[in-house]
Amino acid sequence: MLRKKPLLRTLIACGLLTPFLAQAQINDTARQQTVLATYEWNHWKQARNYNWNQGSLEYKTQGRGGALLGRFNYGQRFANQGWQAEVEAYPRLSKKVYAYTGIGYSASAPVFPKWRSGASLFVNLPRAWEVEGGVRYLHFDRDIWMGTAGVGKYVGNWFLQGRSFLSLNNSQGIDQSYFLTARYYLPSGTDYVWGQLGTGVSPDENQAAQLQVPNLQRQNIAAGIRTTVGGRHLLLGTLGYARNEYRKGAYGSQLTVLVGYGVKF
Repeated sequence: MLRKKPLLRTLIACGLLTPFLAQAQINDTARQQTVLATYEWNHWKQARNYNWNQGSLEYKTQGRGGALLGRFNYGQRFANQGWQAEVEAYPRLSKKVYAYTGIGYSASAPVFPKWRSGASLFVNLPRAWEVEGGVRYLHFDRDIWMGTAGVGKYVGNWFLQGRSFLSLNNSQGIDQSYFLTARYYLPSGTDYVWGQLGTGVSPDENQAAQLQVPNLQRQNIAAGIRTTVGGRHLLLGTLGYARNEYRKGAYGSQLTVLVGYGVKF
């Protein structure tokens, strides 16, 4: 079923840009618009315990040329709180080539980066392979540039992908992250369960604020589900655990829970 829908496959792959939120990018041919609300809770256990909280409200519209969405985030981290606005597009360039572009702004650093942007190109290859190349930019009190590359393979109802991010302008060494993700598609062809193993910090994650301190280590595992009820109601759930280096040589744990509800129309 997935092989007959290349745009669907690409939007699914784009979902790996933000593992806990980007499920809303999936193309649903029956309903062209989606409003999605999510809440993410992170509990950090290190020198002292504290929580990160983030709520998001997102609107997506789908057309023949691809998907366009806007998102508003509100976050509370440490003793700080603030907001972020984002716009993302997933244009279809040809039958086998698709793209991701995005830009975000916040006046609330360090809760969010003041600016974030990125672009990726996805190419569908023979035998159900897919490759990606792109770049990410974040600005907190300094510019952070990272390159990304990925390769994926569709095997039956599975999509398997390896992905990496490497810093391009870190004078203190190379920030690097690597992720292995597996998705299993349910009979609808758009709903799925997924799991991920990773090391390092992705600039596409909410945890990207950790990139303000160069070369910290992080190992994480996560799993989740995206399902549609009654063809209209979208439900999301994620559970994740990470071991974080919060300063050189000092480690703590992080528990992440995300829930989401959306309506298609």
